[in-house]
Amino acid sequence: MGAYVSAVKRLEDFSGSIAIVVSSCDAFFDCWRPFAFFFRKFWPACPFPVYLVVNELGIRSRFIQPLAVGQDGGWASNMQVVLERVRESHILYFQEDYFLTGPVDEAQLAQDIEFAWERDAASLCFADLSLLEADFAEIAERCSLVPMNSEGRTRLQVTLWKRDVLASLLRTGEDAWNMEARGSERTRDLQMYSYGSKA
Repeated sequence: MGAYVSAVKRLEDFSGSIAIVVSSCDAFFDCWRPFAFFFRKFWPACPFPVYLVVNELGIRSRFIQPLAVGQDGGWASNMQVVLERVRESHILYFQEDYFLTGPVDEAQLAQDIEFAWERDAASLCFADLSLLEADFAEIAERCSLVPMNSEGRTRLQVTLWKRDVLASLLRTGEDAWNMEARGSERTRDLQMYSYGSKA
């Protein structure tokens, strides 16, 4: 008999476990249309539900679902409401001005998600955080373990998060900049990864 070869994962294999959450509020409604345009253009076959955080404004879209949180309570308070309503175990975090600029490489993304799954990662950031620090440990071709003492462990770039982990890091009243500045201290015991490698 031949050697066992594990099945190659596809994005569809993670549907039901991942939701895309686009952080926003009504004040930034002018970003919603271009976000939707470029998302649909460059990721038309996205297999995950896409939720846009709104306060009270409505949207009309066949593929983006509004998630209304009511009066704006600030970034962390809004996200607390959102994460209580999202049922998937993981979220792929965007912000409304993170416009896709080219086609999503679904095969690579599936590989990276599987990488995070296999390691039970708290998060996987799809930005190269190793550019900011010298002591990243290269783990794989694209992904690195973020140093435990890093002050950049909670940068709010496009990131795959365990939903319950992100919820546990939120502090009522914090804005996104507070989260980036203060949140890393809350993650010292978590396995967090990002794109990046030792140059």
